Amino acid sequence: MDAMGLNVRERTLESRVTTCFAGVGLFLALYDVNPMRDARRKGHPNLPRTCGRTSVVAIFLAMALLFVPGSISAQRDLQPSERTKQIPGDLAPDEAAVAHLYLEVLPAVVAVYGELDLVTDEGVETMRAHGSGVVVSDHGRVLTAAHLLRGQDRVLVGTQDGLEYPTTTIFLDEDSDLALLEISEPVADLATATLGDSDYLAVGQRVMVIGSPFGLVNSLSVGRISGFRQTNDESGQATAEFIQTDAAINMGNSGGPLFDSAGRLVAIASSYWTTAGGSAGIGFAVTINTATELLEHSTRTAAPARPSPEATRASPNRGVFEAAPAAYAPVGSSG
Repeated sequence: MDAMGLNVRERTLESRVTTCFAGVGLFLALYDVNPMRDARRKGHPNLPRTCGRTSVVAIFLAMALLFVPGSISAQRDLQPSERTKQIPGDLAPDEAAVAHLYLEVLPAVVAVYGELDLVTDEGVETMRAHGSGVVVSDHGRVLTAAHLLRGQDRVLVGTQDGLEYPTTTIFLDEDSDLALLEISEPVADLATATLGDSDYLAVGQRVMVIGSPFGLVNSLSVGRISGFRQTNDESGQATAEFIQTDAAINMGNSGGPLFDSAGRLVAIASSYWTTAGGSAGIGFAVTINTATELLEHSTRTAAPARPSPEATRASPNRGVFEAAPAAYAPVGSSG
């Protein structure tokens, strides 16, 4: 699979709905025709004939639904368009500001790929999970989410030129869901993000998220800071601070950067609140000050252990903080 695109092989929501209605329609139609016919043969000529006609119509509609556009499995190769880098001259001032800011900070945004080798009867198959990250030093160091590294055999970084590079793990902290990677080979002209100061953020302030939701690299989401949250240790001391935002954070956004209106890196996307397995417009990102404080007190560590790949954290309420990279997809196999 191309590092800068997404090959989608799935039945769309529309197809699932139409297929469901088609199946129900066929069932009801076939169930209706024979009882009406048999009832009339047994001396009930006054039964309304509309029942039989309804059955015919139901069969026709059901067959039509089965063949509407989008109702069959589709294969799409979704590549970034060159329009991503074009800004029309007639945008509203606030729209133009976001568009220019996006292009300004984009070079420092990377895709993060976790690869897992699975042994099958046919050989070794490599599965890939998608995440996001941001370059924070010209030495090739990348901030991302710790849960992206769980259970992976390799972690790669995809830069804006479409190339992928192996990495080593410099730092990993499960409590804050932060990890620092280092690209294992030199990368020319590597752009870096400008770090902000999250102590000066305010509720209501606009933020923008860039990442790879469901593998769709370089996707932009804009929202507001909804609040500030923190995690505490057993003694009640704060261990990490999180920004709560209504900017969309979906599977694959994990590890991606949050920028303020000046283009400064203020947080790293971590998780979202869910009660039904999907994003509910309540996302969480660990503040950049938490990241810098942890990194200042850390020492170089070995690669992380391989805990369970599940990445959810139970909450005191009914919902769950779900930190979820995009679903695994096969990228190759060897016999």
